[in-house]
Amino acid sequence: MFRAASLDQVRRRYPDFDGPLFVHTLQAHIVDKVVEPRLERYLPEGGVAVDLGCGAGTTTRRMARLARTAVGVDVNPASFPKHPDLTIVSRDAAGLHEREGGFLVETSLDDVPLASGSVDYVTSRWVFEHLEDPAGAVREIRRLLKPGGIALIIVPNRLHPGILLSSLLPLRVKQWALGATSRVQDDLVMPTYYRVNTERALRSAFELKGFSTVEVVHVADPSYWLFSRSLFELATTLGRLATRLPLARFRMHMVGVFRRGAGDP
Repeated sequence: MFRAASLDQVRRRYPDFDGPLFVHTLQAHIVDKVVEPRLERYLPEGGVAVDLGCGAGTTTRRMARLARTAVGVDVNPASFPKHPDLTIVSRDAAGLHEREGGFLVETSLDDVPLASGSVDYVTSRWVFEHLEDPAGAVREIRRLLKPGGIALIIVPNRLHPGILLSSLLPLRVKQWALGATSRVQDDLVMPTYYRVNTERALRSAFELKGFSTVEVVHVADPSYWLFSRSLFELATTLGRLATRLPLARFRMHMVGVFRRGAGDP
């Protein structure tokens, strides 16, 4: 029914994209254009970094290039073995923030086995929309960070028409639709709550816990339209048109950067 976008077509829009041609691969490539400069800006060389909801640990590996200690945590360790250069450690590992290297830990996002005030930089990518209690995760981020430390959070934007539709659909319908159009496996489409998925809600969640908002960047992303050449072109054009009109707040993703204030954790 639809003719899928080709790698050549995508590269005309994103010249340095090298595939594979898959929704989440292109999505990460687009958003990383915003994230990577901020990682280098805010993660001090020799610092300590944490990725909440790390999955296989790809972001943890990137952070380990700059950090003395990079720790990824996730409730599901099934994909941890994907990166053998990261060390899988137990939940009761002592003094982890003082060790050098990249580590993966199976634990919940609101119970990270690191000392309070020991972390310079915390990130979480497309995780907060899956949390029933995002405030608990924000509290844990505040506990972990040193005063002045940075949290960089990536979430889908509920004001984007596609995300708004997603928020209204039953999980099984979303799994079927993404499987049929984009070959996304069912286990990658998880329950969502969208509790902090507008700029106002995201800012409020952190500012109520004593953070200051450094910036919130809205990012356009046509990757979910890869199944159709014409729809991919249309979505890309509309995303770029939004840069010339006051429509940025309707783009698909938000990258929020927040700084921990001084005071008690």
